[in-house]
Amino acid sequence: VHADEGTAQTWGEESESVQAPADWPAQDEEAPRSSRAAASRTGTARTLKPRKPDANLKAIFAPVLVTLGLVTLAPAVWGVLILMGQEVWMSHGEGVETMAKIMLACWPIGLGLLAGGIVSFVQVGKEKAKQRRREELNANRG
Repeated sequence: VHADEGTAQTWGEESESVQAPADWPAQDEEAPRSSRAAASRTGTARTLKPRKPDANLKAIFAPVLVTLGLVTLAPAVWGVLILMGQEVWMSHGEGVETMAKIMLACWPIGLGLLAGGIVSFVQVGKEKAKQRRREELNANRG
């Protein structure tokens, strides 16, 4: 309630009208709809081909995956050496054996990252070779 205006106003009521900027579309204009919504309105469905991952993206992430895989294998090797009783860096201290057992989880993580990176390298190589052959065929035709 606003006492200075002389009228009682409750929450939810606006005391002033708010105008939208001139460059905004009017409220009665219909906003563009997605093709899925348009297809459901018309009854026809559009089938879209699934996009293949971009070869450039694979080429960027392949060395990252390999590097992360190799880095992740370092604590895994450390954990195995500690559990074997070897004298390695940080082998004396509280909770070292527990930490070494936890670091054994780095084996599947590191190997998975490494395998993913290697597969990506192979796929990128095959895609580049296929693209080169396509370009050679097009050059021979023209």
